[in-house]
Amino acid sequence: MRLTSVFPPNKDSPRVAKLLNDYCEFIAEVEDHKRLVFADEKPFEGKDIFDAVRRDPLTGEVPQLRSKKANVRERYNCMTAVALKKRIPAYSLVFDANGDSFLFFEFVMKLLEEGILAPWDIFIVDNCTIHFQSQCEDLQNHLWNECQILMIPLPPYHAELNPTELAFQTLFQRLRALRCEDELTGDLKNDIQRTLDDISYQDVKGFFRNCGYYK
Repeated sequence: MRLTSVFPPNKDSPRVAKLLNDYCEFIAEVEDHKRLVFADEKPFEGKDIFDAVRRDPLTGEVPQLRSKKANVRERYNCMTAVALKKRIPAYSLVFDANGDSFLFFEFVMKLLEEGILAPWDIFIVDNCTIHFQSQCEDLQNHLWNECQILMIPLPPYHAELNPTELAFQTLFQRLRALRCEDELTGDLKNDIQRTLDDISYQDVKGFFRNCGYYK
């Protein structure tokens, strides 16, 4: 399956259905889902955890949960990979800059260096252009020819098949819990990195199961 930036016009098109069917058939043939490595990126803003607080319907009071330790205008980009590997089940980098092909290439090189990506793994990303244009134009061929790693795309419009989405969901939930407990350090970038680094093997197993993987 070759990465493509040509998106079908809508998620219900016959082409999307075929891509989904091809992907599911391919995954069903993979005997060991520990070979699957998923990656994605997510822009993150301080306001994502400093949303509006609802009034208590019983008392009429508004909880004072706004922390003075973080700036709601801070913006970062999180790149995360998850795999069923006990040594490092999740690996993340948090950048001050917007995500682009150069940062994604740097991220993939770190995955190789740390052993998150290893020979005969299957590296699965979505169809975002930063994954295969500019600096990453030849990344798919490089991973296969030099590292024996197969890089394939998710079918478009099917983010629910990417366990990394649940890692980001967990990030938001845990940061909001830290906010409620006034446990943010005051360095939002550090809090994001620390929270992503705390994602466990058990967490990732749950992500895989919820997305229909894990044999």
